[in-house]
Amino acid sequence: MKILVINWQDLAHPLSGGAEVHLHQFFSYFIEKGHSVTLLCSSFKGLSEFDERDGIRIIRRGNRFLFNFLVPFYVRSLLKSEDFDVIVEDVNKIPFFLRFFVKKPIIVVTHHFFGKVIFQETNPIFGLYVYLFEKLFFKLYKGLPIITVSESTKEEMVKHGIPQATVRVVYNAVRLDFFKPGEKSKVPFIIYLGRLKKYKRIDLFVEALKVLREKYYAGPLRVEIVGDGDARKDLEKLVRKYGLDDVIKFTGFVSEEVKAEKLRSAWLIINTSPKEGWGIVVMEAQASGTPAIVFDSPGLREAVKNGISGFVVPFGDISSLAEKAYEIITKDDLRKRLSEGARKWAEEFDIVVLKEKFYSTFLELLKF
Repeated sequence: MKILVINWQDLAHPLSGGAEVHLHQFFSYFIEKGHSVTLLCSSFKGLSEFDERDGIRIIRRGNRFLFNFLVPFYVRSLLKSEDFDVIVEDVNKIPFFLRFFVKKPIIVVTHHFFGKVIFQETNPIFGLYVYLFEKLFFKLYKGLPIITVSESTKEEMVKHGIPQATVRVVYNAVRLDFFKPGEKSKVPFIIYLGRLKKYKRIDLFVEALKVLREKYYAGPLRVEIVGDGDARKDLEKLVRKYGLDDVIKFTGFVSEEVKAEKLRSAWLIINTSPKEGWGIVVMEAQASGTPAIVFDSPGLREAVKNGISGFVVPFGDISSLAEKAYEIITKDDLRKRLSEGARKWAEEFDIVVLKEKFYSTFLELLKF
């Protein structure tokens, strides 16, 4: 089977994130099964037009700002020189509407939708652009087979009119052999890991650390914000404003190996996003034996087993977040229990099992 996957970017792109990790993990398995996979995505300065990664052929075209408008033309051009059995639209907020341009079977993969959260990230004009395109997805993608990464995203689609019978949930997977428990930091170590975007509300993470220091804990503490993005400067200003620059360090982008080491040595990971498809980094941390605290947000609430692998607190409740962080870093028995619970919970999302589930679900949906 020859598969053409369309996504905004590939793993080599500096703005790649959980959606790209998901794509690569699952579609590289199709290569192992003897299929052919081509990824069409936007380009970036310094990246070659043609590439290959773990058997997936990569074709980069144009820039990410115009990519969605040009995808139909790119796909039609590809189809003139080679045939594909199925096209996969990996929809990351803005769809490509390929059902109106090509007569090929289409399977859709979704992660999460911004909804009104987009207006926290960008200016009103661009925010409205994304918001309206998401609304069009709900109207124009009815009837197409869809694989999504969480019940939260499925519920949102069904709420907006997508037929429940056309949607399947296959959770994001974690590499248990790569993300695994190890030696913990000698001092309490709290970590945020991910892209530094305004809508992810990392400012609430910083505010929680301020409350932790002022109200609960003044002892030795190591805090790292790992990742990069356009919100970094504002976050650095906020850290200085609160006088936390001696505690909170920004590491920038790190390799997968360094990421795994940090997740192993951390005592606690915190994610303050108001909305995620799933929260793959949170699951990777739990696989590493690191408890998590998250807000009661779509996607994230499914990724943490409250009281077993960490804690889920009401969105925006900074005081509760800081209090739970204090409990974890000061109560050895609690931290040990949550650490063991986190690893056991993560083992339910073994990539070996979920790759096969995604594969079989994909084949099932081809019969639609």
